Amino acid sequence: MIVVSDPLGMEGKVALHYGALIKKMWSSKPGSAVAPRGMKWTIGKFAPRFIGFQQHDAQELLLFVLDGLHEGLNRVLEKPYVEIQDSNNRPDSVVADEHWDAFLQRNRSIVVDLMMGSLKSTLRFRCGRENIKFDPYQILSLPIPKPSKTFVEIVVVFQEGSRVPMKFSIEFKNSDSMFAVREALSLLCGIPSKSLYIAEVAHGSIQSMVSPFHRACLIRAGEILHAFEIPVCNRSKASAKREEKEEKTRVATIGTKYDVLDRTGRWYASEVRDVKDHSVLIHYLGWADKWDEWIKLDSDRIRPLGTKAAPMGQGTAFRTRFDDLAVESDTICVHLSHRRMDVLQDYILSPLRFRVFGSPVVLFLNSSKTSARKLYQLVWEKVLRYAPSPSTEKLDSKSLPPFVLKRVKRGGLVCSQCPWVNMCHGHAIEASEELISLEHNETLTIDWNPNYLQTHFNWAECHEVAEHPSVAENRLSVNRTIDFRDCMSTFTSLEDMSGDSSPYCSHCKEMEVATKQLELWNTPPILLIHLKRLISGQKIRTMVHFPLEDFDPSPFTAKSAFSSDEHSPRYNLYAVIVSLVSWFFLNR
Repeated sequence: MIVVSDPLGMEGKVALHYGALIKKMWSSKPGSAVAPRGMKWTIGKFAPRFIGFQQHDAQELLLFVLDGLHEGLNRVLEKPYVEIQDSNNRPDSVVADEHWDAFLQRNRSIVVDLMMGSLKSTLRFRCGRENIKFDPYQILSLPIPKPSKTFVEIVVVFQEGSRVPMKFSIEFKNSDSMFAVREALSLLCGIPSKSLYIAEVAHGSIQSMVSPFHRACLIRAGEILHAFEIPVCNRSKASAKREEKEEKTRVATIGTKYDVLDRTGRWYASEVRDVKDHSVLIHYLGWADKWDEWIKLDSDRIRPLGTKAAPMGQGTAFRTRFDDLAVESDTICVHLSHRRMDVLQDYILSPLRFRVFGSPVVLFLNSSKTSARKLYQLVWEKVLRYAPSPSTEKLDSKSLPPFVLKRVKRGGLVCSQCPWVNMCHGHAIEASEELISLEHNETLTIDWNPNYLQTHFNWAECHEVAEHPSVAENRLSVNRTIDFRDCMSTFTSLEDMSGDSSPYCSHCKEMEVATKQLELWNTPPILLIHLKRLISGQKIRTMVHFPLEDFDPSPFTAKSAFSSDEHSPRYNLYAVIVSLVSWFFLNR
């Protein structure tokens, strides 16, 4: 019997269309295909997120279908209200039967009979009280244990254009910032940490600078960063000491504005609201007064307004130009990408297409003192190893390198100076003696001469990257596999609950610090298991080794769940979802 009057059962339509689909599949001729159009339309009607043909999480779809089948086939038509009592130190078997009977008074279907079990949840409060509950489950969502070691690969591009870049592998903790990663990289490559400009690179172009305040654990899996060596700062020691003395002897008055680094590691325009002894009350402009804080006047978190950061608007964090890197205050960074022109066999508007290739180039220069010809010379020195003889290292007043520099947007394909309707691929920079005006983080392309690319360009050097021994060593650690039982152990381990997650203690009448532990109480004939591979938008790619036959869940089952003459059921692997995140076990 299908329940069509229960609003929670979606009028029984999920069960009806599922039954029709199964009947059609079993009655069709061998080798024929069956299109589940009715089932898909029904799912989309009651769950609009599944409308269309976009990719969705397999577990969410499975849960929705099972819920629809359960409510449509639920044999309980009138669902009574059942109040659940606390355990109060009663035997587990008594409390478990009480909870399961209360659940069955409202839920009885073939889905419950085959696919639902019970979890024992134990809360131990700091006051010494213990509360035990037994909750039904349909799918066990198991966490994948976090690896004890995390690694990131960084390609170091040296200041000398003749040196081959080298890839390093850095180990870090999930709590580390990029400060720690940069310091570790400095020890391996021998370059001072404040002379390493770390950036995200994709498709031959620089996407963004990685701030030292960036949390290292947010680096996407498989992402390879680039660290560009910054030229030695020519600032004299006397000048540095004088600036340091001025910072330590600064005098602030109410209304003075500064650039201030807040607790999250971001710079904001701020104003002094009060002065007391050697501390100032800082108010972040555009933010509520509750964020005001007292900071020591000689703290490194306070910098003169406009000297540490470039404003991004009121109430918005300042984006630091180079954060703490050892560069002059008037230095800018220019990103360059190699670009070539390909000829297409099949085309619509133009047979020519520009393509970015190779590794990007970074220049640090003073735009107010750099001419266009000097810019060409600096770029030429950076790419000399791609261009063997008859190239010369220095350009005279008449010779030009075999490329043209053009202004483009980030990505290297569209002009940054012309409107898009012009279909311009870049505004060329003439190699003159006139000073050139460049913006910080502006992107240029190195458009190589097609003939030179064919006859002289060293393609092997263009793609060559040396590997430090740390890369091979750490890859052996990353490519490890974990056992499925480790996931189960993590699921059933003790969890500290404090702060906002503190539970309510009915004995103390307030929120109390506690520990929580989940254990299996009973398992259904068909056990559904889901691996949680997505955490904070990042996918955990650790390989999990799981048993194909004779899986025994008893080590993860509460000790009081079985009597001495009972045995835990064993499971064989029956089916695996293609996305490799959910498993189905069939009770043997």
